[in-house]
Amino acid sequence: MALIPEFAVQDPLASGALVRLPLVPPPLRLRLVWRADRETVPGLREAAAV
Repeated sequence: MALIPEFAVQDPLASGALVRLPLVPPPLRLRLVWRADRETVPGLREAAAV
């Protein structure tokens, strides 16, 4: 069992290869963690903190 965005499994759902279960998903929170010495995109930290 997995929580996957619908757009990622649209074709398998349509073909019947995957089945949607009638469950209420839990509230999701996003956490980002990265090493300061590996920050390759300038401004990413500030944009993600919004």
